Amino acid sequence: MQSKAAVERFFRTLREQLLIALPGYKGPDVHHRGADVEEQAFYFLDELEELIRQWIADCFTDRHQECPCRCPGSVRWAS
Repeated sequence: MQSKAAVERFFRTLREQLLIALPGYKGPDVHHRGADVEEQAFYFLDELEELIRQWIADCFTDRHQECPCRCPGSVRWAS
């Protein structure tokens, strides 16, 4: 069951460091939603995949150094 914990931790880190900073993020439940999230930007699957790949390369794999995108905050790769 250790692998399950590692996978869950990865997705929690992904949510807390990247997804929360994206426009239109709805959060894990209704209490974490912003106002009018449906009206905000959305990403196609290939765009979201590229954002996640860049976040992994820039921030997640070398967590001992400061993340260049300064997560969570404005995501420097977002168009």
